[in-house]
Order: sequence, then structure tokens, then C-alpha cells
Amino acid sequence: MIIGDSAEPRLIYELSKNGINIKESVKGPGSVSAGLLSMQDWTIVVHPESYNLKKGLNNYIWLDKGSKLVIDDYNHLIDPMRYAFQYYTKQKVTNFVIS
Repeated sequence: MIIGDSAEPRLIYELSKNGINIKESVKGPGSVSAGLLSMQDWTIVVHPESYNLKKGLNNYIWLDKGSKLVIDDYNHLIDPMRYAFQYYTKQKVTNFVIS
């Protein structure tokens, strides 16, 4: 299954129409912060060759320590990981692999 960015409904529709198992991400006000905070409660295992994901995880930072806002850099792999995480945790799946 693919969790696609809901900001791209035309692309999601086209992929779905062609037999791809794809669902829209759930986004809304505060979903970035809520997703990131929820992900911090989990152990994330990153494949050793996933250089760009490791770089993103190591450099994705909050605007300030008390803020619930993040600096929108290094998010190109974090955002899709967050979409999948939020989808699967809403489905009450307790053990899943995002690749």
C-alpha cells in the first residue's frame, strides 16, 4: 500500500485508476507537529544504506525547544514516513514497516 500526499488528489486518482493500492494521507491543522510528536514514542529502525533518510532524521528540528513548529527543511523523506505512520497508527497496527 502507498500513502500519497493528499495535496495531489489527481495523481492519487490516476494511480488508483491504474490498479495501484494507494490511500490519501490525512492532513490538517497541527498534523505535522502531532505526527512528529507521536513518532518520537516509537523506535524507528533505518536501513544502513538509507543515507538521505538518516540525514533528514538527524537534521529535522523544531523552531525552538518549546515550540510545536518545525523548520521546513530536510522533510522530503520525513513527510511521507509521517503520512504512513499516521495512517497505520489510526488503523491500530502495532508493528509495521515503512520502506
